[in-house]
Amino acid sequence: MLIIEERAIYTTKELAEILKMNPVTIERKIKRKEIKASRIGREYRILGKDILLLFEWKKRFNNLMGEIESQIKEKDIRKRDVISALEEIRGKSRA
Repeated sequence: MLIIEERAIYTTKELAEILKMNPVTIERKIKRKEIKASRIGREYRILGKDILLLFEWKKRFNNLMGEIESQIKEKDIRKRDVISALEEIRGKSRA
């Protein structure tokens, strides 16, 4: 079992091994600010607590999506209506 220590500092290569990804993909995600990291010299360093937050975020997102789906079923809302409402909100946030 893999344990990520909150107070440890990881390199992109170590994080890639943990997540079973290519180190180049990790660097792309860092540059797109999907993963929080600090650059030291030519390499990035990622705090263990930030890696753990990645997993927590996904867990919260999945829980939220499950809750939304149950509300849609419970209130008998059509998915088309939900999609159009989300698109409208998205349009307003870009304006």
